[in-house]
Amino acid sequence: MENPYKSKLPNDVNYFIAGYLLIIAIASVLGNVILIITSLRRFSKLKAPEFLLVNLALSDLLGAIFMYPLSIVSAFSHEWLGGELTCAYYGLMGFLHGGASITTFMLLAIVRCIISFSAHYPRKWLTRKKLLIIIALVWIHSLWWALMPLWGWGKYGPEPHGLSCTLAWGELRVAGGLSFIFSSFAFVLVFPAIVIVTCYTCVACRLSVQHSRTEGCRRMSRQIRVVQRVVLTAVLMSAGFLVAWIPYAAVSFWLIFNPTSPLPPVFSLLPTLFAKSTTTFNPIILYIMSSHFRSNARKLAADICLGVKARVATAETSLQHECEIMSNDNALS
Repeated sequence: MENPYKSKLPNDVNYFIAGYLLIIAIASVLGNVILIITSLRRFSKLKAPEFLLVNLALSDLLGAIFMYPLSIVSAFSHEWLGGELTCAYYGLMGFLHGGASITTFMLLAIVRCIISFSAHYPRKWLTRKKLLIIIALVWIHSLWWALMPLWGWGKYGPEPHGLSCTLAWGELRVAGGLSFIFSSFAFVLVFPAIVIVTCYTCVACRLSVQHSRTEGCRRMSRQIRVVQRVVLTAVLMSAGFLVAWIPYAAVSFWLIFNPTSPLPPVFSLLPTLFAKSTTTFNPIILYIMSSHFRSNARKLAADICLGVKARVATAETSLQHECEIMSNDNALS
């Protein structure tokens, strides 16, 4: 019987996967750490959407730290390491990360929609305490769905190419498995996607009306352009996540309903790699679209450089002082 945890890809492709994921992991960690630190440095000024962006960065950072290293080492080894135990762990972490991210994107769209229709209303009811409770509920909701396969509703297993683990799509054609697939697909992907599209459509209509009403007022038009750029940033982030995951969902459904016509391993690999790259999207989009984030990131880099230079200067001074003491001691002896 063929080992499902053995790579079905040529060794050169395995090395490419390892290198690609290593680059994605490094970029994801650096970008999201910068986003989190720059946000925490102005914690007292954070607004509701910015709290949600921090939660997205945290989700992507956890995915890069707790998932990608195992994939990288497995790709270098040409087989999935750890067997069924690590496969279940990897599948759970992937489901948790994906569920938390798309639910946060949904909440971000809802908040943006509410703000566009009433800029002051969210401040009255969406306090920091309530927002932190909502974020905690996001993680509880995602964890609940991620744990279901471990409790018997659904199942985790290796992907066709053998170097990653997710839901065992090919084994979920039975009634219980299909019920989990359709339920999770509806509540974790389709429903949030519909809410995201609906909210940003409403925001676009609202901004269009405001723009037409204030064409003669330069100050108001400038404010609306700023809001449009902020909303466009959120739309690009949400769209990037959905576009990256839709091919993966399509391949997964193909594996469920076409068991006699399996796709070549490379066909299942490409959507997987594309989906994993989403952990780098948000910091890159923010850096391109937000001058405020660029300024904070550059200031953080400058502060780090100054700190390193100060430490080096202190070390050199201390070393020089020790050398002087030693030379004085030698002269006295």
